[in-house]
Amino acid sequence: MELKVIGLDNFREMQGMIGSYYMSEAIFKVTLRLRHKLDTNLESMRMLGKDSEQYLTVEDYLVYNDVSFHGTDQEKTMLTFMMMDDGGKGRVTIEMFRFFWQQYIFMYGTILHSPYSYND
Repeated sequence: MELKVIGLDNFREMQGMIGSYYMSEAIFKVTLRLRHKLDTNLESMRMLGKDSEQYLTVEDYLVYNDVSFHGTDQEKTMLTFMMMDDGGKGRVTIEMFRFFWQQYIFMYGTILHSPYSYND
């Protein structure tokens, strides 16, 4: 069986306007971490072999989307925290918190053609 996978560059391209921003990389990394946290797709991970950390399967992405659109408030909050917790250490520095929200606000301001800044 051929396993369909997505690398970071393809993932960014799929994200359209969002793809050029930090958020697309954060979503990609969180989706990889969800694979391990939820212990899903173990057979697919074996098929991917040593490169499994660098690629998402379609199932990985569907799990992320399911949680982000249909998850509980607590699950959605955990996804947001995981995006800020870049190293997976279970904590977020104030600098990373600011950077994350600056990027988030800038991205949506650009998409909506209404520039916002973190200070607004």
